[in-house]
Amino acid sequence: MKAYLDNGATTIVSETVVEKMNEAFRNMYGNPSSMHHMGVEAEKLIKHSKKILSKAIKATPEEIIFTSGGTEANNLAIQGFLNHSSCRKKEIITTQIEHPSVLNVFEKYETLGYKVTYLKVNEKGKIDIKELEDALCDETALVSVMYVNNEIGTIQDLPLISKTIKKHSKAVFHVDAVQALGKVECHVKKQGIDMMTFSSHKIHGPMGVGALYVKKGVLLEPLFIGGGQQNGIRPGTENVPGVVGFATACEEATATLNETQETLISIRDNFVEEVLKIDGARYNGNYDAPHIANISFPNMRGEVLLHVLESKDIYVSTGSACASKNKSYSHVLKAIGLDEKHMEGAIRFSFSKYTTKEMIEYTLLTLKESIQELDAIIKGR
Repeated sequence: MKAYLDNGATTIVSETVVEKMNEAFRNMYGNPSSMHHMGVEAEKLIKHSKKILSKAIKATPEEIIFTSGGTEANNLAIQGFLNHSSCRKKEIITTQIEHPSVLNVFEKYETLGYKVTYLKVNEKGKIDIKELEDALCDETALVSVMYVNNEIGTIQDLPLISKTIKKHSKAVFHVDAVQALGKVECHVKKQGIDMMTFSSHKIHGPMGVGALYVKKGVLLEPLFIGGGQQNGIRPGTENVPGVVGFATACEEATATLNETQETLISIRDNFVEEVLKIDGARYNGNYDAPHIANISFPNMRGEVLLHVLESKDIYVSTGSACASKNKSYSHVLKAIGLDEKHMEGAIRFSFSKYTTKEMIEYTLLTLKESIQELDAIIKGR
């Protein structure tokens, strides 16, 4: 039995996506910038893919820029905006629990002389709107807040945050929605978003493809210098099969959003209910995102437990995949106030629509047995 419960890191590519990508590889291999028929057909696929993604988030195709993934999209949003000649303000705001592709960029700009405010979060991972209000001013250029946290699944109140930003400043509002698309509603107009980041491989699409929504009127300086693709904002030949795969995955995810939410919530709640029967187990964060459950086993080292489960064909993580080789404690778990033993013993279980009842039952049984085995070893020392 194999149980893959690390869908927060990446997801299996759907069969429909594979078929559509194979078709593009075989038949639509022209360069989208070429003027001949094959190039025109490839360009049509790019445009059609932008229509699919824009429809999913209630934007327009012209507001979509395809990238190599979520990290590039976050960097393009933040650095592209701050580096543009029209942006002269030097105060920026983010939270303490952002993904490294946001947090590290803000830290870079802090060294460049920008005033950076890192909003604190409570024990559930929620920001304090009053703290945001106090940080906003006429000199605030940009606010970046993650929609769904990748480690603990906390969902921020985007409409309230956007309303607060617009009331107290003229700052641009960027949202990392990599863990949100296909799991919760993404409606850029209703939620008041200026820029929003997405990633294909979190929704059963291929790796190496992402997208950035940029509201009309928000100006960006390109990160790369080259051709004029995508209005010159993201030059470089587009990854046509990858983009097609992303669009197909997005179409599938949004078409079954409500059904997927119900399935994931049922899986998560049943799983967590059983896991919390284990002595000392603690749920970290809030029951927000339907696909993420972060649980601490305080008498264990998370890394050790991970590898024990791996040896039994169960795959989980100890936090963000992008920071999993960093031996320091999770900055997210620190921010919500966990002590060292709970940070050290934290495991993230993340589910998808392909997670089966059999996977969950096998994981629960094996998890309990593995903890008993490790506990016996620890007590026998």
